[in-house]
Amino acid sequence: MSEADPSRRLLVAIASYGEKNLPFLERCIRAYRALDWETRIVVLSNIPKDLGPGIEVVVGLPSANPWSLPFGHKSVFAEHADEFDLFIYAEDDIEFRNHNLEAFLRLTEELPPDEIAGFQLYEQDADGGKFLPGVHGVFRWRPGSVRWRGRYLVAEFTNEHSACYAITRDQLKRAIASGGYLQGPREGRYDMLCTASTEPYTNCGMTKVLAVSHLDDFLLHHLPDRYVGKMGLSLEKFARQTGTLRRIADGHHPATELCEVESRAPRLRWSKSLYEATNPRLLGLVPEGTRELLSIGCGWGDAEAEIMESGVRVTALPLDSVIGQIAAERGCEVVFASLEDGMEQLKDRRFDCIWISNLLHLFDEPEDVLRSLAGMLRSGGKLLLMGPNFECLSTSLRHLARPASPGQPGPSHEGNVRPFGIQTLKRWLETSGLELTDVYWEGSAHSGPLSGSVASRSSIRRAADRAWRTLKDLGISPPPDAATPQPIPGGLRRCVGRFVADSWVVQARPAGAELAGVVAPAT
Repeated sequence: MSEADPSRRLLVAIASYGEKNLPFLERCIRAYRALDWETRIVVLSNIPKDLGPGIEVVVGLPSANPWSLPFGHKSVFAEHADEFDLFIYAEDDIEFRNHNLEAFLRLTEELPPDEIAGFQLYEQDADGGKFLPGVHGVFRWRPGSVRWRGRYLVAEFTNEHSACYAITRDQLKRAIASGGYLQGPREGRYDMLCTASTEPYTNCGMTKVLAVSHLDDFLLHHLPDRYVGKMGLSLEKFARQTGTLRRIADGHHPATELCEVESRAPRLRWSKSLYEATNPRLLGLVPEGTRELLSIGCGWGDAEAEIMESGVRVTALPLDSVIGQIAAERGCEVVFASLEDGMEQLKDRRFDCIWISNLLHLFDEPEDVLRSLAGMLRSGGKLLLMGPNFECLSTSLRHLARPASPGQPGPSHEGNVRPFGIQTLKRWLETSGLELTDVYWEGSAHSGPLSGSVASRSSIRRAADRAWRTLKDLGISPPPDAATPQPIPGGLRRCVGRFVADSWVVQARPAGAELAGVVAPAT
């Protein structure tokens, strides 16, 4: 065990629910005690715990919400802001080591006052391979944020949450002085648990940066390893992205973003994922004989790679120049540009098929985009669109159950999201010289796709059950027979898809054109 240096004082606050994580908590405490610091450990818990001598346990919640427990650490830090040099907040299954803190201090010396060095969690599989659970979905690097801080290359990654943070005394005082640090339990960009661990970055005017050049020093083990194979990216694949960031820093790769792919709606709802799974419906609607396809908003290129296997030449406007490089390495012809610049570069090209998946609602002017794309389709070509169903009953009820806070986006305006229905989309297409030919309603990831425009009995029942549960949350009693399956006429099933489906797939063609054949839909 290392000898603690009494001249360096560390205050650790650990949020710990129940007893499930007790073995991990005890391991974390041993690791904190082994640091080269004079360390005080405070455990915030919802139940009494006996963790041995020298460990303070504070029992109780900051508010009536059971998920508010982590917010208790901020008052502890504020109370002792003058007594310690370094402060760590973490959940009870994250292990800090000496080299992590030393790396944090070295990088902090190079950073301006409004930047904080951040950490990335990793998990290990049975073979020792490392996976990063925080790298998933919409979260990505900001290509234009790459910069040198002394000998460190740093950049901003859009997932500020890592269930922990470290902060120096000066940084803590800056956060407190901002007025945003000591606010009570709440949700915002993240849920309540995650909000508690991201406050210095999201609410105090400071920015979290990751050390691209020294990433290994800032990796913390998430001890349960529960997300391996379920969520996140392997460290090897993540290294391909950091390699691209190095090339950007050296001036050998462009730093571009198509548009803002993160919605400002609560919990990032309706954001565009970089790692979308291939959608069989979308692939199956690609016209037979397609030679050239344009993908607007390409992520890591799974769907594009699959369609290229049939000999189709794919051109892509990627979400950004970091994730787009992966698609380029898979064989796509990639145009690194903003949406406006990319459309300008491609305006004289013609394509047999163009698709946009889950992105049209995030464009500033979706009508203008559709108008430009209409001129880029060959005669007999097809436009394929996929997007969230804003007319879904559960979406409408969710707005009622969670009314907007003052100053926050509400039911009619979700930040940078532009909600629209199928009739609005149909009108946009018509004014662009396009004709909507088919709408396919898709169920949630848990219920599977709805067949064509026909909603199944089970899909309707699941949607109704979700609706009744939401009504109950609002204090509204559902009809007495709501739990009893009722006969649903087939004709009704054909028209209710728009009210129960989570998303839709639309195909359109130039007005007056003959519809080309399609590849047989994947089963």
